Amino acid sequence: MPRFSVIIPAYNLETYLPDCLESVFQQTFHDYEILVVDDGSTDHTAEVCEKLLPNHPNLRLVRKENGGVSSARNEGLQHVTGEYVWFIDGDDFIHPNALLRLDEFFRANPEVDYLSFRYRFLKNTYREADLGELPPFQTTIYSSENEKAFQTMLRRAPFAACCLCIRRACIGDLRFEPLCTSEDALFALQLTYQLQRTASCNATPYCYYQRPGSFTHSKYERRKFNDYMKYIQGVIALKGRRNGWGDGILAFHNNCVQFPFLYRRLHANPDRAEREEEWQEFLQAVEQHVAAFPTHATWYGKLLASTHSRLVAWIAYGLRYSFRKKMLRSPILHRLFLLFRHGRHTP
Repeated sequence: MPRFSVIIPAYNLETYLPDCLESVFQQTFHDYEILVVDDGSTDHTAEVCEKLLPNHPNLRLVRKENGGVSSARNEGLQHVTGEYVWFIDGDDFIHPNALLRLDEFFRANPEVDYLSFRYRFLKNTYREADLGELPPFQTTIYSSENEKAFQTMLRRAPFAACCLCIRRACIGDLRFEPLCTSEDALFALQLTYQLQRTASCNATPYCYYQRPGSFTHSKYERRKFNDYMKYIQGVIALKGRRNGWGDGILAFHNNCVQFPFLYRRLHANPDRAEREEEWQEFLQAVEQHVAAFPTHATWYGKLLASTHSRLVAWIAYGLRYSFRKKMLRSPILHRLFLLFRHGRHTP
């Protein structure tokens, strides 16, 4: 059994996949397998991988009909055999010492179920980037032994699957929901709910390459709105688990992350009739959230649920977000905001 399984979902990435794979081939730690899941590509993504197979016995290719990144990751979980799993997007890449540092951490902390970390945002490709050094990780370990400890653990759950290295046995039957956005954030929340001990660090072994045309940065689509709605429902579905210890964190997650995203997504729709239909769905989601989290719902969420006021929604999720975004450009104001936020919203 290999130490690490690297799962790479790929759809029409013939231009970028070679760099992604090369970054794994160049690892200074060698006990790993790579599984590329070709998600029904219409270009030469699969052929790019097939050409590399003879020279890389730890590389495997699985081909499937197009079903989205969630189905590709789920397919990968069906085939890998490593002790730990890391999901890497096929247009990104990793530091040469990434697996070495991960191995060092898990050998020193075998009781930890997953380690979360940060990614480095790069506009340069793998061959152009200067990645520098990746020192040993300085980590913080969290447990779920009591309410306060579990809340801290849940707060540290990452928003991106690429920022997680997970003990495969801990995943169990959990799979990614069939969403086109925020599917990995929901997966991380669901996963954290079923674990006993996690860890995080500020290291950046993962390099996020923003390419033109990536789904995250593409134009408005109705399915994105629908998937934000499904994400909110997925968060609500976690209410009450683990003795309700994380309910305040879940409510905060919807209040301050998902509803502002959903509101902006709604107003990005150029079709007026569709926008009105989405507004009604948005109101229903707010009402469901307030009903699910009556203690932790915000005052403006409660007000919006009872009045359906567009002015309240604009102030709460439009103007307020815009003001906060501008305010956070100042490091000092950013720090003050974090102190204020945690003081007000810590359950």
